[in-house]
Amino acid sequence: MYYIHLFNLLLDDPKYENHGLSNIIPIIMIWMCFGLAAACLVFKKQEGDNEQDDIFEEPPRRLSEADEKWYRKVSFSCCGSSPKVRSARSSSAALVDMIQWDRPSEEFCNRARSMSSLPEDKDSFDRIFRNNQKWIESKLIDDPNYFRRLSEGQQPQYMLIGCSDSRVSAQEIMGFKCGELFVHRNIANMVVNGDINLLSVLNYAVEHLKVRDIIVMGHYHCGGIKAACKPKDHGLLEHWLRNIRDVVRHNMTELEAIQDDEQRHRRLVELNVQEQCINLFANPIVQRSQARTDLPRIHGFVYDLENGRLQELEIDFSEKLKPLQAVYSLYEDNSGGTVLQRTNSKWIPNM
Repeated sequence: MYYIHLFNLLLDDPKYENHGLSNIIPIIMIWMCFGLAAACLVFKKQEGDNEQDDIFEEPPRRLSEADEKWYRKVSFSCCGSSPKVRSARSSSAALVDMIQWDRPSEEFCNRARSMSSLPEDKDSFDRIFRNNQKWIESKLIDDPNYFRRLSEGQQPQYMLIGCSDSRVSAQEIMGFKCGELFVHRNIANMVVNGDINLLSVLNYAVEHLKVRDIIVMGHYHCGGIKAACKPKDHGLLEHWLRNIRDVVRHNMTELEAIQDDEQRHRRLVELNVQEQCINLFANPIVQRSQARTDLPRIHGFVYDLENGRLQELEIDFSEKLKPLQAVYSLYEDNSGGTVLQRTNSKWIPNM
């Protein structure tokens, strides 16, 4: 009201008539009114949003014992956040709980602080670097140019797809030197068609390194194989183990006929290696190269942890692939046949 009264006085003052302000001042007043109205609307909207948030907010919900155990397991940064349990409406107006967590207990925070303050196991890391230095010295004694030659590139003849098990070091088992074996490892030595990691390694090995032989190497006492035989959900790992369960399904009759659990496990290890070899034969990267050069050859090995012995499985791939040609053959060879019709069935490595 004060501003309106001031403008009225200005309009009535004869001093401003000659300057044309009597025409400008009403326009200024109108714009100021618009500005005040807009500010009021913005403030009102913000206040309404805060009220809307309060509608959906519920008091913190106490975690069940199982949830608390899970939370303590996966939480690494715990003491800085205290989210709450909230609910949101879906398009069908049903309430969907989005579980977040209340502040962790003081006991958990204290445990996390004590773990973060633990001293490093410096001796174990010192041992790693001491071993590395000894290895360097031993290589240089045998060949002063050893590392210079390694740095110039690699031309391995073999690619190996093995298990991540720490007890199965393929390079040591086979007696290879650095640069002689191109290695990809995962749980239970799987060749999964949608695994971009495996496919990248396979493509590089076949198209760029021109490896001549690809070896799938399984091993007895494989934890991944044993886990896939249990009727239990292994969480995220279960999505990977599903591929092994499919191998069980394809060979159910043979496996159920084996009464001894250990022998059944060993046979499943072998069947899994066989299945992964077949997956390689069906892979377009491998078939495209075989159509041009007959390489790479595919082989199935199994390593026995109990005696350290490595053996090649007796697999007639030509026979195994006959019923699959109509499904998996992608390329023809020079004779008009398919790539899958001329697979190797036996190979003895030159070692």
